[in-house]
Amino acid sequence: MADRFMRFLLARLRFAVTNMPALPMLAFLLVVAAALVHLFLLPGREAAIEESERRLASLERSARRALIERMGLNHVPVINTGASLGTVEEIILQADGKSVLNSKQDREGIVFKQVDGGMTFKAISNKYLLGEK
Repeated sequence: MADRFMRFLLARLRFAVTNMPALPMLAFLLVVAAALVHLFLLPGREAAIEESERRLASLERSARRALIERMGLNHVPVINTGASLGTVEEIILQADGKSVLNSKQDREGIVFKQVDGGMTFKAISNKYLLGEK
């Protein structure tokens, strides 16, 4: 086994010595090839991956909704889609208000979810935090 390995190393060494002038050119060509792959192939792949992730998030959302409906359960009400967040003060004002499910009850807050699944947070109502009725 060691004998085969030594022969392999000697063959590689002989190749390197006999092709010494070609090695810098080969190294240069490998660097150029890597740069071209990085410049032209990877950006397209990254965009394709991001698009696939968006489609997967959408599929998961629709599959979840379908499962909830089959089970006879109610999904949390979706108040708005595609809304911009606004300022912190505006978000806190949106958190206060009546529940969509029971208009006699103040809501605890409001949940914001990014459609592609990137970010989720909840703005909690000040009235709820202070225990005001």
